[in-house]
Amino acid sequence: MLTNIQTKLIANKRKGLLFQTALAFTIRAFGAASGFLLNLIIARTLPPQQAGYYFLAFTVIQVLAATGQLGLPNSLLRFIGSSKAEKNWNEASAAHKTGTLWAFLFATSLGVLLYLASPWLAEHILEKPGATTALQAMAPSVVFFALLTLNAHALQAIGAVIKSVSTHNILV
Repeated sequence: MLTNIQTKLIANKRKGLLFQTALAFTIRAFGAASGFLLNLIIARTLPPQQAGYYFLAFTVIQVLAATGQLGLPNSLLRFIGSSKAEKNWNEASAAHKTGTLWAFLFATSLGVLLYLASPWLAEHILEKPGATTALQAMAPSVVFFALLTLNAHALQAIGAVIKSVSTHNILV
């Protein structure tokens, strides 16, 4: 049978979990609203063709950033999470540094490749020669999107859910 103290501890953990869940939901909603607002501003301020180039380039960036992560977000969740459970912070730090380095190198390579291949990609694959400038201007963001997402998963692995959701939904 549970003692009165144990019952209070369980109730407090549940309240804390409910609070974190509500806060994470609020941050996700804010992130979705801010993303919608950004899209609305772009659609209303840029000419339709330029807005289309932006959205096309943004989609290409998102695909390349996801590819540039090399599947590491799930690996970081696993390795950092298990290292945290064992209180082995050196192993968690090593996993994070190694994953970040590999993702940085690969995402940077993809960003440089996108920059250099933008004229060809825009003309022959996307069939939008005018998108070259947007692709080249946004090419460096492949690295930033990849690393932000990777770090959001690392924060999730250590239990910093609010920071993780903020990074993944608002900063990105």
